[in-house]
Amino acid sequence: MREKGFSPSNLSELKDELRIQRKETKNLEKKVEELKARVINAEKVINEMKEMKTMTREIRDKCTSFSNRLDQLEERVSAIEDQMNEMKREEKPKEKRRKRNEQSLQEVWDYRVPESEGENGTKLENTLQDIIQESFPNLVGQANIQIQEIQRTPQRYSWRRATPRHIIARFTKVEMKEKNLKGSQRERSGYPQREAHQTNSRSLGRNSTSQKRVGANIQHS
Repeated sequence: MREKGFSPSNLSELKDELRIQRKETKNLEKKVEELKARVINAEKVINEMKEMKTMTREIRDKCTSFSNRLDQLEERVSAIEDQMNEMKREEKPKEKRRKRNEQSLQEVWDYRVPESEGENGTKLENTLQDIIQESFPNLVGQANIQIQEIQRTPQRYSWRRATPRHIIARFTKVEMKEKNLKGSQRERSGYPQREAHQTNSRSLGRNSTSQKRVGANIQHS
């Protein structure tokens, strides 16, 4: 009996088996390459996720910072609103004082202004304008003054009277900005009511060498 060995049929089978193994090996290598690619992609995805996580943390920190700043801004806005409300509350009495001051300017008494027989209202108005310009220069051009009535008191003229009659002027309207009113008040501060003010002879159209004394009684509330 012959011993089993390589026969042509066995060789053919081996070759077929070898081809099959090579083919499987190539398939395995291909799968390995695909797995490597997938691993690389997975690593990229992981890195991207890490970056996204870092970005998310940074965004969260920024949101927290913005939220804190927003809270601070809201507190500042609230404080400003409180200040504005306080200013409005303080402005109300100032506005009332301003209106009272405007009303108090509606009547002015002038003293010791030289007079002559037969002087009329127009001449008295001109004299009063000179007095205002001389005594209250800040009011000139800043106040809208409309004279309602101006006259001497007592009304009857007497040459026997030792001193000139007083001038009473009543204004229908006095408008000015509060800051200008304050400026005129500061200018008058320290002077008692009906205190005499010096006026030169040019403004009064009288004696060119002597000075006259003129006073203004302005009511204050």
